[in-house]
Amino acid sequence: MSIMDRINKSDYVEVFSAILGKMMAAQRRVEEYIEKDQGWEYDFAEGTLSFGEDVYPVQFIGKEKDVWKWAREENHKAFNKCVFGLVNEAYALGEEWKFELLTSPQLEIEDDCNGDHISALCCGISKDNYVYYCVQPEEEYIFLGIGNAPEEVYAPVDRNEFKKIVARGIKAYTIDHKIFLEAFLEWNNTPYEWDGDNVIAHFDKDLVFVFEEDEGDYCITSIKTAIPMNRNDYLRELPNRKIDELKVKQIEELYECTVSEEVKRIISNCDKTIFLDDDYRVLSFEEILEAPETLCELFVENKMIPLFDCMDNDFIVYKADSHKWLMFNTEDEMDFDEAEYLADLWEEEDEGDYSITSIKTVSGSEPSNEQANSRISITLEDGEINIQGTINLGYIGTYTDEEIEIDDTLDEIREWDIVQDNLDKDCTDEELIAFLNKYFNDFAEKVTRNIDNINGTFLLQTLTDMECYEIDFMVIDELFLEDKLPYGNEEDIAELYNFAHDGLRSLIPYLESPNDGCIPKGHIEALLRSFFPAFDFDCFIANIVPEVVTLDDGSIAFQCSDAFDEAILCGAYAELDEELSFKDWHNF
Repeated sequence: MSIMDRINKSDYVEVFSAILGKMMAAQRRVEEYIEKDQGWEYDFAEGTLSFGEDVYPVQFIGKEKDVWKWAREENHKAFNKCVFGLVNEAYALGEEWKFELLTSPQLEIEDDCNGDHISALCCGISKDNYVYYCVQPEEEYIFLGIGNAPEEVYAPVDRNEFKKIVARGIKAYTIDHKIFLEAFLEWNNTPYEWDGDNVIAHFDKDLVFVFEEDEGDYCITSIKTAIPMNRNDYLRELPNRKIDELKVKQIEELYECTVSEEVKRIISNCDKTIFLDDDYRVLSFEEILEAPETLCELFVENKMIPLFDCMDNDFIVYKADSHKWLMFNTEDEMDFDEAEYLADLWEEEDEGDYSITSIKTVSGSEPSNEQANSRISITLEDGEINIQGTINLGYIGTYTDEEIEIDDTLDEIREWDIVQDNLDKDCTDEELIAFLNKYFNDFAEKVTRNIDNINGTFLLQTLTDMECYEIDFMVIDELFLEDKLPYGNEEDIAELYNFAHDGLRSLIPYLESPNDGCIPKGHIEALLRSFFPAFDFDCFIANIVPEVVTLDDGSIAFQCSDAFDEAILCGAYAELDEELSFKDWHNF
């Protein structure tokens, strides 16, 4: 049963929440695939909307001035009757659902219900694919529905795009977060599961959406990339896990076999998905039960129990009749490795030795002033872009290997402005990769040269958010330097810090200004430390958790959180442009 079948269709918030994700995804593509920086022209007599030489069938949704007026209230004689199909469909659904918004002749304009919202709603509930477009020929806004748009407009979005849309959706709109997320995942054809109050969405890297109750409503409070467990640690803990005989019995009856003690413990302790390093994960109990139907029919026939997902349709399975462990590909329906023990199938690095690469503690330890060298290598392997190396963004964090991404394909990269400005359109793949290596390594070097400016701007943005969202750092024991509190008491703290708030506001112009050295910013960090003497800057900086860096057309974007339950930084995101200015800052 789809989300639309489970919601209250007479409730505006629930219906709008259900369509918002897909409409945000589609609307973000209108400029790129439809408008293309071309002027518009509509013809209601013909029922078309044109952008240059591109002509699309159009639907007339309504007008907005002081109120919203539906297109169906217009004089139909002046228009081709075909332009009213979308609003007539919406009206019919409104009557069926007893949804008064869709059947009222006109509506008062409100912050949560204006022409954009209503148009998105009409397009989103239609059985056909529509996006809307707003034109203003005179004093009123006219909203139009565009049909027959390129397929790319309605295509599913990737992990990073999905995360951005969710973050912006819950921030910009009054919606039901649960309905919004599940409906968006459903439209995006992204498998997901509930794990307590969390939703785990299975992209190339799983995303975890954390929900908390707020006055009776369940709201998304953070979005995380799933943190994996070390596989050796998992194996070491396994003998201590209890066996659930009921679960074991269900699996043994389904697969018509008996299993080892090790498998019993795995089965008994997989109520939720467990993420392991190298993108391995333990299948949930429900996934194991459903595997013969959803993954491969041969599992039951060959007494193979899938227990670990290894990506690319590869699974580690337990073959019960021989008591062996196999690597099995569900697409090719063949095994390609066998071992007597599970550990023998783990792909270990450094000849089985694991090395400590970093230590982060919640303490008062000082951040290191020494900057790790930024150097990356971009290569092309079987048509896929691979990135290895390090990008150091100072206090924002050091990002390595899999934490550094390029979301676009090679063909999409060829459309980048920086590529078209520097390379011939018929350049080879090798020339393109060589250019990307030079461009982003030069970019990273510029970051290193101006790291003090970037650090200062980052701290300013963070503390500005603390003030805006009224985050009390003094409730975080590790960050509160009580002995540095003015007058040694917490009473009237707001008054004591009035000067700090005034100081922050005076620094606001620095937030989006260049960090490339053209504007002096070396004083910012010192000022911030003086404004907030009781805030442990060093501990905070030492416990910033880098998540991902994305290389894009003329920019490097980052995302990071903090180790204090994401109390201050939660998926904090910004793009560094060629002037190293912070663009599109979000802190969820």
